[in-house]
Amino acid sequence: MNLENYPELKAIQKLISKNNISFRKHSRITFYENIFPIELKIRDDLFTIYIDDEYNDLEKNNYILNFILVFRALADLDESTDYLNWCKKLW
Repeated sequence: MNLENYPELKAIQKLISKNNISFRKHSRITFYENIFPIELKIRDDLFTIYIDDEYNDLEKNNYILNFILVFRALADLDESTDYLNWCKKLW
């Protein structure tokens, strides 16, 4: 894919590169069906984020797609009223 044709994807790639963002799936851990914890590293900070990966997109090793999965998970968490509400959204 030529990112020159997709400036929004090029901007995401630049954001990932500039902030040294990386993702790593915990290969042996499954929280619930298609929900996996991943390690999200931003610069020197490390976070565990739970990702709903119904279509095994994390296996494709596509950093832009992984970023979008993480962004979606963080948006869901932010929109939840509390932790229990967030957990209920997962099912």
